[in-house]
Amino acid sequence: MLTQEQNELLTQVGKGTPMGELLRRYWHPIAAAAELNEKPTKPVRLLGEDLVLYKDKSGEIGLIDRFCPHRRVDLSYGIPEENGLRCMYHGWMLNKEGQCIEQPFEETVRP
Repeated sequence: MLTQEQNELLTQVGKGTPMGELLRRYWHPIAAAAELNEKPTKPVRLLGEDLVLYKDKSGEIGLIDRFCPHRRVDLSYGIPEENGLRCMYHGWMLNKEGQCIEQPFEETVRP
């Protein structure tokens, strides 16, 4: 029989846990690419993380944190564009690595 510590070592898959770090080294089928043709965003919970799977206008598929880093808006309601997914709240655009590549109205020109 396993001790509680051994059981947790084998079953906890969150980020930073031994089993979670091991499982993140492998591919996990989470959706068929065709699922993104009708609705280009899909919320996914994988290994304890909330993510959003999306297909942008160029056909690239990305898997990023489900919540916008700016105001934590749910990106499963985001707007796919040519090079990423745009947050519907303030318009930040994130690429498939989850990096913010555009922040509208942030280019302030000083008088």
